[in-house]
Amino acid sequence: MNDNKFKVGQEVIYDSPVGMKKVDIFGYIYCEKDNTWLYAIKLPTNKHVIVREDTLSKLKKKMN
Repeated sequence: MNDNKFKVGQEVIYDSPVGMKKVDIFGYIYCEKDNTWLYAIKLPTNKHVIVREDTLSKLKKKMN
């Protein structure tokens, strides 16, 4: 089992079917069947969904 990339409370980018969205992670679990991490995220519409790790990426910080 690999360590998960993201932590609870972290802001990440979700590559959704309708475009890239900034979301918050509020939970995660390892799926042995698919050999991947699944994350519970809150969408900008306040909808909550479960997504695969490969649909998320780290939020790039702005350089001042």
